[in-house]
Amino acid sequence: MKNLLLLLMAISLSFAITSCGEREGCTDPSSANYDPEAEIDDGSCTSYNRDRFYGTYLGTFLCNNTLLKPALDNDSLIFEIKEPVSPDDYKHVIMVIFIDGLPVELDGSISGNALTIDDTQPGLKVPDFPAEGVDTEVNVIGLGNATFSSDERTLDGELKLTLEFADGSGSAEDTCALTGVKQ
Repeated sequence: MKNLLLLLMAISLSFAITSCGEREGCTDPSSANYDPEAEIDDGSCTSYNRDRFYGTYLGTFLCNNTLLKPALDNDSLIFEIKEPVSPDDYKHVIMVIFIDGLPVELDGSISGNALTIDDTQPGLKVPDFPAEGVDTEVNVIGLGNATFSSDERTLDGELKLTLEFADGSGSAEDTCALTGVKQ
């Protein structure tokens, strides 16, 4: 009976020790296999989450404002998500869109399946700008969000673009629906 009691105590103690232990897993939130419940990093983190966003996308960029529509609206838009200038910055990417054929690079950040754009590109010279009919220098402000689908091919969201005339004479703004399929 004494041996049985000791055995039961040993099993209970063993269970208590293992159930109270800290959970192991990937503790890097920018990793593709991040485990928010993990308390101890076990070295299992895989490639960074942002890498799966990289690539060229074919899709649509549909805008509402009639003033900007000729420069921005495109039903067969090609855009790109690429690595930032500092490859050690594991949460940021660059989204490249085209305004009247000119590449506009907007910084973005990745969190899970979400892409957030919040950037200003100053001093972009737009030839024959639709609102002015002449070459115009603008500051492009991009604010938006998009979600990467579970198939890791489709990006859907919205991008608000503001074009501020560099001479301070005004601005034009539009919110555009964005959908792209990774090629």
